[in-house]
Amino acid sequence: MPPTLPIRSFVVSYDEEEEKLVVCALNRSDIDGFIADALKVEWPVASMEHQIDDEIARRLGTTAFEILAIYNPSLKQHLRVTPLEPLDALPPGTSPD
Repeated sequence: MPPTLPIRSFVVSYDEEEEKLVVCALNRSDIDGFIADALKVEWPVASMEHQIDDEIARRLGTTAFEILAIYNPSLKQHLRVTPLEPLDALPPGTSPD
């Protein structure tokens, strides 16, 4: 029987000096305190009809890069992804009334 792996979180960071992305898998228990105080965007799996498809993966990846670029402005010049429209955006020519 294979060993049970600890629950891990996936963290992406940008190293501005070396212009590289750093991807880590960290024990969730080691970062629970940081998560509690962090800027969070929650993505309930139920809101995705319990299916994580290509569009969800694209939105998650784009969101991650957009957030990294806010806090690491030098990264923005390297991004070549289509910006996301808010999920609750109104179609052109409509108003909330």
